[in-house]
Amino acid sequence: MPKESKAKRGILAIFALGFIFALSSAIPSYITSDFLSGFIDDSRVGVIYSLASIIGIIGFVGIIKTLKKYGNFKVISALLTITVCSFIGFAYSSNLVMAVSFFILISVANMLVNFAIDVFLEHFSTNNDTGRVRGDYLALANIAWVISPIITYHPLLKDNARIIFLISAGLTIPIIIIIASMFRDFKDPDYKPVPFWKSIGEAWMDINIKGALMIHILLQTFYAWMIIYTPIYLSRYVGFGDESVLIFGTHVPAMMVITVFMLLPFVILDAPLGYLADKKYGEKEMLAIGFAVMGLSTILISIITVKSVWVWCLVLFMTRVGAAMVEAMVDIYFFKKVDDSRVHLIGLFRMARPVAYIISPIIGTILFSFAGINALFIILGFIMLYGLRFVFVLEDTK
Repeated sequence: MPKESKAKRGILAIFALGFIFALSSAIPSYITSDFLSGFIDDSRVGVIYSLASIIGIIGFVGIIKTLKKYGNFKVISALLTITVCSFIGFAYSSNLVMAVSFFILISVANMLVNFAIDVFLEHFSTNNDTGRVRGDYLALANIAWVISPIITYHPLLKDNARIIFLISAGLTIPIIIIIASMFRDFKDPDYKPVPFWKSIGEAWMDINIKGALMIHILLQTFYAWMIIYTPIYLSRYVGFGDESVLIFGTHVPAMMVITVFMLLPFVILDAPLGYLADKKYGEKEMLAIGFAVMGLSTILISIITVKSVWVWCLVLFMTRVGAAMVEAMVDIYFFKKVDDSRVHLIGLFRMARPVAYIISPIIGTILFSFAGINALFIILGFIMLYGLRFVFVLEDTK
């Protein structure tokens, strides 16, 4: 089979498994914390998420040696099998130890599977089409996140966490089949295990890699902060709670409407932005616009007090317009700067998410205690505007 045709088939297979994997991850994400709160006090649920993130970071530290020994095909197959079994175990958890153990296994496996998919995707793409490939991949994954609330909050599934976790387990099985049929003969690059601190040193000495890592950490901090505090702010301070909206003669929960509308920019923008990054404009310009939009619209959250679903849809939509631009451009920029042999740097890049989920709740809790929830969004907005500092020092890609 011609090399170009093989690469195209590989990319299409990755698109398919990426979409299904995102859907299997997104569907339970809206109810997991509530499910865990059935075993532990609400105030301690965040500790479990932090613990999972810490273990995830440890997993990233050792992943390169594991890849070198077993190869990406065997590693991702094992991780997906663990995911299926853990979702089933989580669904039938009867005590705190079981629930926390299976949740941590799911969370860590999820982080490492995304990393393994990056290795596949980087192998089958070139610098000339990185923008298009990454943009399309992100768009498909985000379509899954947009439609997931519709599945999660469907009347037939409402208040039935067990069925939702079992659906996620079932969705993971086709991914294993795709991996087995398409990537069994995957030729791994020459992985070079690099000590964790040396990886950080290598990244810190490269102004472009360092900038991309800092931008990604700021983006993940934005996501973590918004996921934790926006629902609290909208339900308890703005007053949406159990409010519903009449759409086409049907009463739809206001929070579902806001969530779906808020996520639309990721579906609308990721693919076109990827094309533009390859053909028209540089990533730096769009990163700068993204941070500006994200920062200013986040500050608006603390200013607007009107209780209107559509006003809040618009404001949160704009925050995600900026986030979608930053997400697409930092992914494209980073993967134009590294190849699949530098997996230690890819590991650092993907480590940004668990790092953010450890740091954000701590900082947020401290600020919330003496500044109030309104101030959190003002501070977050200015932190995003500070991200422009890292954008302006980046060197343009070719």
